[in-house]
Amino acid sequence: SQQFYNLSKHLVAEFRWDNVVSPLTVMTVHLRATADAEEIRIKQSRLARRWLEPELQAGEDVILLGDLNTEQPVSNSDQEASVSGDIAAIVGSQSQLRMVDLLTRLPDATEATHLVLEKQFDRIMVSESMMVDGEGADWCFAKIEVLRDKIVRGQPDGPAHWSQRLTLG
Repeated sequence: SQQFYNLSKHLVAEFRWDNVVSPLTVMTVHLRATADAEEIRIKQSRLARRWLEPELQAGEDVILLGDLNTEQPVSNSDQEASVSGDIAAIVGSQSQLRMVDLLTRLPDATEATHLVLEKQFDRIMVSESMMVDGEGADWCFAKIEVLRDKIVRGQPDGPAHWSQRLTLG
């Protein structure tokens, strides 16, 4: 397709609770890496957005998260910065229901999210419905932070990530 590109590592789940008004749809993705792969990431982002569009149109709570591998940092000067490229394909255009990049809500919107590189590859996008506390029981965004001190299996990730990434587990 000229408009879409396959998502090779993704998961979509819908959660429902008896006391919560709307279901919560969560999609995890791992988009194509490297700066020169932006066109592929744009097509992958369009596909992810297309899959989530029915839930967004219904006003349901939606989270898209993962390693977006984007080279586009969050703007430090504008909490609702205009975006382009691969991030814009997820966030949505002016004519679509927009999603919110939660990194814009960090105390320092330029903070890196990658374990090794000073990049913002790891992102969390949420539906606008999650930014306000609606009627009845629902999900509402409260806070985001980058937790640098979390350790998996007793050792922090570091420069060895690149040579050992296939054996770490």
